[in-house]
Amino acid sequence: MCRPKRPAVRGGRKTGMLDAVRAAREVLATEHLIRPRRRGEREALRVLLTTRQSAVLACTAAINLLKALIISAPDELRVGPEA
Repeated sequence: MCRPKRPAVRGGRKTGMLDAVRAAREVLATEHLIRPRRRGEREALRVLLTTRQSAVLACTAAINLLKALIISAPDELRVGPEA
């Protein structure tokens, strides 16, 4: 397992800039790339959840457009045909 070393806390404080420099140096020093643990099921689940989220957003956008159309339509069209 190739994990970055934990930063040493000096004097009870640390700065973001020092952490960023340390992390960049460690990444540049590694010889091999880290690979994900699993591809199959995890990737399929990620695709499924992303697709579902996209469908929910599209449905919400369509409902909002229809509501806006109803609100902004002339009175004759909003009321519909007289019975």
